Amino acid sequence: MTFQLQELPWLEAPPADFKSLCNALDASDAPDGAEIVGLATKALNTDQLTRLSKTIERARTKTKALSPLRGFHLGLLGNGTTCLFAPALAAGAARHGVLLRVTQADYDQVAQEALDASSTINASKPDAVLLALDFHGLPFNGGGSPSGQSALDYVGMIREGLERGAGVPVIFQTVACPPQPLFGSMDAQVSMSLRRQIQDFNDGLRELAAKRGDYILDVAALAESIGTQNWHNPVQWNLYKLPFAQTMVPIYVEYVGRLLGAIRGNARKCLVLDLDNTLWGGTIGDDGLEGIVLGQGDGVGEAFTEIQRTALQLRDRGVILAVSSKNTDEVARQPFREHPEMTLKLDHIAVFQANWSDKASNIERSPRR
Repeated sequence: MTFQLQELPWLEAPPADFKSLCNALDASDAPDGAEIVGLATKALNTDQLTRLSKTIERARTKTKALSPLRGFHLGLLGNGTTCLFAPALAAGAARHGVLLRVTQADYDQVAQEALDASSTINASKPDAVLLALDFHGLPFNGGGSPSGQSALDYVGMIREGLERGAGVPVIFQTVACPPQPLFGSMDAQVSMSLRRQIQDFNDGLRELAAKRGDYILDVAALAESIGTQNWHNPVQWNLYKLPFAQTMVPIYVEYVGRLLGAIRGNARKCLVLDLDNTLWGGTIGDDGLEGIVLGQGDGVGEAFTEIQRTALQLRDRGVILAVSSKNTDEVARQPFREHPEMTLKLDHIAVFQANWSDKASNIERSPRR
């Protein structure tokens, strides 16, 4: 099975009555924030994201509190047609616990907005400004300067203007390289190539953000995961000045929402794992230690090993690991203690709940090692 990242395959499909549920929230005098989050945490397409964002805006005007959502005012500056994706941002943010209000500037008014203290963006005093630039809006030198310094100087000027005018952090976007190499396999090594200049610019942008206490939205990494050939759409750029393909709106607003959620302290800190057919193939209670599939020499077993390695990498960066499984406790712990191919050990698990209660109740129950 092949998953397309831009289709948000880790989320459930939206309910068949999605529009009716939005209409009900629109009609309510006291809209429920939890219901909004429930709808947002579905794999919504661009139209559905935009529809839910309108519902969120109506709800925001009716009540000051939409628990569990936490407010955030975002200024949006871009060199492309931001109005074709901005209406979907609120739904993507709600998925990550943020009640988003967006103030956006007119088309391609980046410098004007940043340098004028009384501009729409500066005067609105947002919580942060998203500087949504791509390579079309930056002064890269096709055959001149051997680096992205001109583009970095430009962004630095924009940052200074926003510092004076709005006085808030900036969310910088890294730049996705266009898919066509001009120097073949040497494209990243030739100093005058656009790819090399973009790479140098992105490196400098990360340093600038770190020095200033700003944030990075790594669009370059996202585009590489999807494929730059899919991310960019030259026809849509030339006709509508879309900075990325319209089909990428759902994954873009998802990544913006993740970052805003993290800024508001809503980042996920715990990974709760099942056991059978999750950390190993088969059922430990039925198949026994010798019967589960795990480890080298078997393609399926190696896939489960990779899942365990990924979980361990998350633990190494500070994510808490827990287990919630319908199983007999001693049987569930046996592979951790005795299977030679187990990458995860009991010492890696902060909370281990294995019994015959439902998994949701196990998660709520008092911790047990």
